[in-house]
Amino acid sequence: MNAARPQFFKVLLPGFSDKLLIPCEFTKHLANLDHCRTATILSPMGKFWHVDLKCNGSNLYFTTGWKAFTQAHDFIVGLFLVFRYEGNMVFTIKVFDLNGCLKEYNYYPIRYPDQNTDNVPKKHDKKEDATENDTIEEVKQGMLSEISQHPSSKKSKQPSEFHKTIKPYNLNYRKMCVPRGFCAYHDLTAKQKITLKDSEGRSWVIEFCPGLKENYFRNGWEQFSKANNLKPGDRCNFQFVSKSEMFVKIIKLRKH
Repeated sequence: MNAARPQFFKVLLPGFSDKLLIPCEFTKHLANLDHCRTATILSPMGKFWHVDLKCNGSNLYFTTGWKAFTQAHDFIVGLFLVFRYEGNMVFTIKVFDLNGCLKEYNYYPIRYPDQNTDNVPKKHDKKEDATENDTIEEVKQGMLSEISQHPSSKKSKQPSEFHKTIKPYNLNYRKMCVPRGFCAYHDLTAKQKITLKDSEGRSWVIEFCPGLKENYFRNGWEQFSKANNLKPGDRCNFQFVSKSEMFVKIIKLRKH
């Protein structure tokens, strides 16, 4: 298990949308600050946002990209934010509403247009989140609309994940197919090690193996599957962080 990850909180005050100050004492945890001036925030909506970091004297701020992030999440004065540092300049965030309760967001991740349709979840009960009822074309149009409305945040709106529904062969043959479009977009063309991380901070090293027809996660996939007790019908959302790291959100199959 990983050591406890550092956290800090902020109460949104007037002018919060322009920039957000990171507590000075917290910056000691940011080991890569000298080489990286961009942070990645995993939002409650299931998207990765890239936000620039800027120093002003001894103060460090979230700047470019932060305003678009606040607008997309309907931030208002008085909200209470809790940031947790996951390492490699990646943060997760929890948003507490004015009533003191955790603010709820629709989980609306972006799908890749070339994703195999047999891996796209079929329609279920209307109470399921919106992504299960949206077609790939609708998601593409939504992306284009968002980008046109916020030109300055194009980088944060680029597709950054793919979804897979666990099939029996993923468990029997101990491998998981990775969409070719996703690999091409992120320049994953050579055999390499990729670290998968979950929301609890656990990590597994998986071998990525490109092929002529398909690309796969292989060595290490069995350990990941067993550790998360994956069963046919469960969904895994793989979210790109870097060429050597991905965040995985697991949605267990509902039993009726």
